[in-house]
Amino acid sequence: MVNNRNFSRVSFAIDALVTQAEITIKGEVRNISLQGLYIETDGKLDAGLPVDVSIQLSGTTPEVAIKATGSVVRIDENGVGIKFSKIDVDSFAHLRNVVSYQCGDGDKVIGEFFKYLDGQSK
Repeated sequence: MVNNRNFSRVSFAIDALVTQAEITIKGEVRNISLQGLYIETDGKLDAGLPVDVSIQLSGTTPEVAIKATGSVVRIDENGVGIKFSKIDVDSFAHLRNVVSYQCGDGDKVIGEFFKYLDGQSK
């Protein structure tokens, strides 16, 4: 199977809330990248529809949250894959820090982001 991912995906275990229409489910993030995440949950979401994701980062003062909008791109028996389509600057900075720390190579993560931006401008 070909890996079409453009971003480093890292293991990350933390609770998250996902809202789709009037339904909010809770689950545990299993892996995350600058482009999306996989969340393990018993909750049911519909593929292809927009979602709002909220992740409260623990151990920070003041409290820090990563908030993003995206869509469900994969559903399996254990959870859902979500691709981000919109994220504010502060949330992106926190997400970048999480992925860089977990990856152990901050320069690689930043390089992936700039490569992505370059592709979007063409």
